[in-house]
Amino acid sequence: MLTITAPELLEGIVEIDETYCGGSESNKHASKRTVRGGAGNKAMVLGAVERGGEVRVKVIAKTDQQNVIPVIKEFVAPDTIMVTDEHHAYNKLHLDYTHKTVNHREKEYVRYEDIKVHTNSIEGYWNILKKQINGIHHSVSQKHLQRYCNESAFRYNRRKTAQDERFADALANSEGTLKWKALTAKKA
Repeated sequence: MLTITAPELLEGIVEIDETYCGGSESNKHASKRTVRGGAGNKAMVLGAVERGGEVRVKVIAKTDQQNVIPVIKEFVAPDTIMVTDEHHAYNKLHLDYTHKTVNHREKEYVRYEDIKVHTNSIEGYWNILKKQINGIHHSVSQKHLQRYCNESAFRYNRRKTAQDERFADALANSEGTLKWKALTAKKA
């Protein structure tokens, strides 16, 4: 299993966003649907990307301040410029960071201030992650979603390295093998 030990904190301009991973409710049989619209029982993933730099992702239980803020502090250095959408979980980021927002409800996607205020980099990463899940893995369980997110982040963070170097790096950062019993066990 691939691990990142003590990753460096993201700095500069960092974009934060969340996404939901899981099958579409409309693709399920009517008796299996949990909600009309909304997240349903999809897994929530929080991501942070440094503009021109690396990405960090983590599967979280809920997109509320109690779950989001500690993860952001784990990913991002203090005194960083944060760019987010207007999700309520980001309301207190201004206490620790310079916080700028774009209002997607008002069709605002880019605003020019002293910097370009947008979340396009993290939105682009979500596209890569979801295409990887749908195109390579076809579907993933919530139990192993963090592993798939780690793999996608590893690929993204090494997008400028040659394939053989990326392979050697993956082997060097591997914890060894994932045993079948651990893979199929009920608890993660």
